[in-house]
Order: sequence, then C-alpha cells, then structure tokens
Amino acid sequence: MTDQELERRLRAWYRAEIADDERAPTELRVSVAAAVHASSISASRLRDRLNLALVAAAAVAVLAVASLTLNRFAPSLGVGPTPTPTPTATQSPSHPPSPSPYPCGQGVGTCRGNLQPGTYPTNGFRPAFTYTVPAGWQNDLDVHSMLVLLDAAGGQYTYPDGTTFHDGIYAFRGPNATSATSPTVVKGVGKKARDLAQWLSRHVDLVASSPAPVTVGGASGFRLQIALPTTTRTSPDRCTADHGEPRCESLFMSNVPSATPGGPDWYSFGIVGPETAVVYLLDAPSGDTVMVVIDDVDGVDRDVLVAAATPIVNSLVFAP
Repeated sequence: MTDQELERRLRAWYRAEIADDERAPTELRVSVAAAVHASSISASRLRDRLNLALVAAAAVAVLAVASLTLNRFAPSLGVGPTPTPTPTATQSPSHPPSPSPYPCGQGVGTCRGNLQPGTYPTNGFRPAFTYTVPAGWQNDLDVHSMLVLLDAAGGQYTYPDGTTFHDGIYAFRGPNATSATSPTVVKGVGKKARDLAQWLSRHVDLVASSPAPVTVGGASGFRLQIALPTTTRTSPDRCTADHGEPRCESLFMSNVPSATPGGPDWYSFGIVGPETAVVYLLDAPSGDTVMVVIDDVDGVDRDVLVAAATPIVNSLVFAP
C-alpha cells in the first residue's frame, strides 16, 4: 500500500465530515498548531517520510474531531486559507461521471470515479496508456506517477492503526528498489524490468515466484507473484512502525526525477500482513519502466481478484 493512498483516504473523510466554510475556534486552532510544531521537531529526526505525513494527518484528524465536538456550528473566523474545491473529474461523453465511494483527494490529480464498461485513456499518468474495464471498477487516482483502479467487489484490510486499504490494480511509473532500513535506493540494482524482477524474485524476506516473461500493450517485461513469509524476517524493516503491523516489507519507491517526498510524483510501495500481489514489471515503448500490481490486500480472495483483474491488465495499450 502507499502513503499517498492513506493521505487521500484521510482527506476524503475530512471533506465528508466538515463543510468547506466551517472553522474551528481560534483558541483550539492555536493549541493544535502548537502541538503540530512540537511534534514536527521530534519527527524531523526520523528518516521515514511517511511518519512525517502521518503526524500531520493525525493533527488534521484531531482538529476535525475537536471542531465537531466543541463547536460544530461555529461561524468562520476568516483565519487561514480558503480550501480549494476538488476539481471535477474529466470524462468522455460516452462515459458520464457517477458517484464513487473512493473520491479523488485534493491535490492528487484527476480520477473518473465509478467506471462504466469501456475503454479509457489515462489522464495524468505517463507514459500514457488505455485500459478496458467491465462493470464494477472504480478509478480513484490518476497522476503522473500512479494510477489506481479499485475492484468494487474486492476485499479490504484494516491495519492495527485503523487504516483500511482495498483490492485493486495499482500502476507506478519508474519504481526503484528501496532499502528496508531507510527510504533510499538499494545500490547495485538496475532500473529496468529485468533488473527489478530478478531483485524481487531473490528477495530474502519474500516468498516470490520466478519471473515469467510477458508482453502487455507493446511493453515487454516480467510477471511474478509475491507474499510475505510466516517466518521471522532476516532484518528489521522501517515499515513496521507505519501501520503497527509486525509483518511487512518495504520494496519500491519513486524513481521519477521530479519526485520529492510529499510531492504528487512521490510514492512508496511494500506489502503488509496477509497481503499478496501479482507484479508486472514492464519496459514501456517510451523508455520508462512501469510496475503494475494486482494487489490482494486481505490475502483471502487472490484467485478471484486475479481472475477479474488480469484481463484489465492485458487490455493496457501503451502510447508509442
């Protein structure tokens, strides 16, 4: 799962609970701001960017709950910036928009929401491609480095910290093999599909299949299945602190030159708890490496999800 999806869920929850024109009392906001400042001093010593994001997200949640409890109908005091409205997702005339339980978050690009059966082009993801879906799929993220398609009939998994993720298809541009102990690139591992597939298949803290050659929409590469072992891992992993799960493994981070921690092109990817995944590592015609993941987050309906998602993955057609 990704830190960007976590932020998107928190933003969607906040917008559903708090109207755009509401503000918490001045005294409350000053107190929360002081708490955030104190937390940020301590958090700055951590190397994991996601931990910083969780501190900020927790502060937003505290402010929202406190505003609801203490002053639900307080008028706006005009302090702080006015929230920017969420942009309306762009749809082709033949596929009108429909409400989605997983709306696009502010600042994370465009998405189409619930998808009618048909073929769609990516809006923000590069290299561009088209994908074809049947009924029952939702697009809730489409940015330069990441696209998400969620299976409405799929499972979900809630981590000990309360964060919930959903089964679906996740596409990433430019994955880099990442260290288990710090958000840095693993030295000696290349950036092409073959390099990453070999590294993943030999990972000592994964149960992984051998890479199988595939061709998807003009991109050649490799497909393999991964899961976590039930035995103790060989070394600590920084992801344990992220969601309170003792079983986890950090695997990939953004390799896009414009990506900076916290920015729209930034992502990190790993697997947690019972999660299993089918990973496609592809060399696109544009020269980019693209990773497409069929992600079974609860680990109980993998075969059903793979059967539903594989035709969608096979429908991808990359732009020349």
